[in-house]
Amino acid sequence: MSNDNQTNKIEENNDLEKDIKKETRKPIKYLTWFILILSVLIFYWYVMADRHTPYTDQARVSEIYIPISPRVSGFLEKVNVKLHSPVEEGDIIFELDHRPYLIAVQEAKANLENTIQQLGAQDAGINSAASSVGIAKAQLDMAQRNYDRVMRIYDINPGALSQYDRDRVETSLDRAIESLASSEANLEKAKKQMGVRGAENPQFKLAITKLEQAQLDFEFTKLYAEIDGHIESFNVDVGYYCNAGQALATLISKENKWIQADMKENNLSHIEKGDSVNFVLDVAPGKIFTGYVKSIGFG
Repeated sequence: MSNDNQTNKIEENNDLEKDIKKETRKPIKYLTWFILILSVLIFYWYVMADRHTPYTDQARVSEIYIPISPRVSGFLEKVNVKLHSPVEEGDIIFELDHRPYLIAVQEAKANLENTIQQLGAQDAGINSAASSVGIAKAQLDMAQRNYDRVMRIYDINPGALSQYDRDRVETSLDRAIESLASSEANLEKAKKQMGVRGAENPQFKLAITKLEQAQLDFEFTKLYAEIDGHIESFNVDVGYYCNAGQALATLISKENKWIQADMKENNLSHIEKGDSVNFVLDVAPGKIFTGYVKSIGFG
């Protein structure tokens, strides 16, 4: 009897241990399923959030930078701006010593008059017409460079410029072309009035070319602001010798600013031009700004 009782007790203990193990496994099993389901839900939420609420911290504020470089060399005579100074389109920023170029213009005019006298052409209108052509070419050159620069920016980032900016530079270029055409027509008329012999004379053509070049160089002694903006990277003063093509300062556009954001491929599936955007800046922590998608890169 004692052995039977002992056997029964052992069996009861074994059954009790099995029940305890089963009861212990149930919470672990439920917890495992809970973690698995939660992981799947979090993964699904992450994928869908990437597509429907895209986010990136790989972004930077971009703007248009225009180096201010003289077309001719000379000593800096006037500095009309300071570092961070605001400027408007058409403002004179720097002026080089124009006296050598003024002398060159006067010399070219005297040479042209002498050539006309030598050729027997006494039409004083040629002098004025040639000067007008030189000025018109300088204006056209400035308008063309401004137009080319705006178009390059537009080709790189179409959203960086407004339609008004493109229309403005196109209008300026068209006006400069028309002005040059009118000046050249007046010059051609003056040439014909003086006779075929004088107008076709190589010495006369050379004198005209020298006068036009002198007028261009004289106009280039003034450096203008081509857009509204602010002056940066500026550390020159009166008396500084400027070499042609050497940047004296940088003009940063006041209006044309945008944020260039680098997104992952998953982020782009639901982004469209015109969508609203919320963004924050490091310089204004805690403040949320709003904007919209102006363009999406093709790359």
